[in-house]
Amino acid sequence: GLYRDWVSKIQNHSASKSLRLFEVIDKHLAWCTEHRPVHHADHMRRYLTWMKDYFKDVPIDNIKRVRMMDFLAWKRKHPDANGGGKGKSVLSDGTLLRCAGALSGFFNWALDHELFKGVNPCQRLKMKDRGKGRRQVFLTTDEMRQILEEAHLPHHRTLLLILMTTGMRRGETLKLKWEHVNLESRVIDLPADITKAGRSRIIPIPIVLAEHLAGLKRECEFVVHVHGRKVSWVKTF
Repeated sequence: GLYRDWVSKIQNHSASKSLRLFEVIDKHLAWCTEHRPVHHADHMRRYLTWMKDYFKDVPIDNIKRVRMMDFLAWKRKHPDANGGGKGKSVLSDGTLLRCAGALSGFFNWALDHELFKGVNPCQRLKMKDRGKGRRQVFLTTDEMRQILEEAHLPHHRTLLLILMTTGMRRGETLKLKWEHVNLESRVIDLPADITKAGRSRIIPIPIVLAEHLAGLKRECEFVVHVHGRKVSWVKTF
């Protein structure tokens, strides 16, 4: 720790003209607000606030890989700092990996806009497995049936059935339009502009989903709707 403080002082002296991290973060969040969806901007604001609180006024050019590892180790043990883990004692590897992925995107943006000099400190960061291994969860037919029986609202039932039988993401399902659905060929043609990866996909429609969709009234251009109005967000249903 003493050695890193000493190195930091030297770097601060040599990088006096470097932008402070919080300045670049503010620029990036303003850019996200203008060019990215609201949920993406909120997602970035959450993780960048964590980093902003930890590094404070450190020049961005001083953020190296070892300092990012120190930050993630600190955040794991301080999950409640700036709205992190909602009462958890430690943050999970998955949360930290999502954080590292978001911050990697931030540093790539800073490099592209010539606000940062150096190498992305978040590239290929790996969290320890801690002996848990990869979790795999599979729903049985009875569990799927029980979930659908508990979905009392029609649009919840439609949404759940699509999610469970196609593997589509929640955001993709909410943006799914009837023009993307071909019941004759039993495929969903997802356009690139509604997918997370920005690439189009062709998804087979199982018989149980095809029968359900065929029985729906097309009161709206969107498949999931409430009385003809688009459903923009569902979270706790």
